[in-house]
Amino acid sequence: METNTSFNEKKSEIMPSDKGLLRISKVAFGQWKELFLDKSTTWVDTILGEICDHYELEHNHKGNCSIDLKLLRKKNYELGDQLIIDGELSLSYNTSCIRCLEVFNEQIHTKIALVIADESFSKKEEYQEVDEVYAEEKNRELYFYERGQLNLKELVRELCFLELNPLPIHNAECKGLCFECGANLNHEQCSHSQS
Repeated sequence: METNTSFNEKKSEIMPSDKGLLRISKVAFGQWKELFLDKSTTWVDTILGEICDHYELEHNHKGNCSIDLKLLRKKNYELGDQLIIDGELSLSYNTSCIRCLEVFNEQIHTKIALVIADESFSKKEEYQEVDEVYAEEKNRELYFYERGQLNLKELVRELCFLELNPLPIHNAECKGLCFECGANLNHEQCSHSQS
């Protein structure tokens, strides 16, 4: 008698550990597997807290981080045992506008296309200067796993911090602060801004 496996049970087959480590051998060859992570995962919430710390804001849990991934394990002569990863990273967090200092919610949505190969390939001369390879019909960023495990926590942390806006502006029309008295020119006029 065939058992019916639910979608969530299929996802849990490849869930990373509490430390964010994903054993490559848990991903079957030749079949796309789905993995969804959000701030309900402790280490994802920790990364969201680090983002708030980066912007020197309280970690007020109003932000969110979600990672929706599809993973395919394959093996070839170029990169050996590897993971192909497609997905999307969605990130929302509070930050301050660099012009007027108002706190606002920044939202980022980005596509992910990666190849994760064994670390032994990072030592090969042809891959030492390479950060992108062509696989599964598109260019993908090249990352490496160590000792049969992908540190998904570190990968997600890096992807998040690479996407952060270094100069956040809450609105393109933001007038900023008066250089003389510090008044927020979006909400009030001052005698300095008229001259």
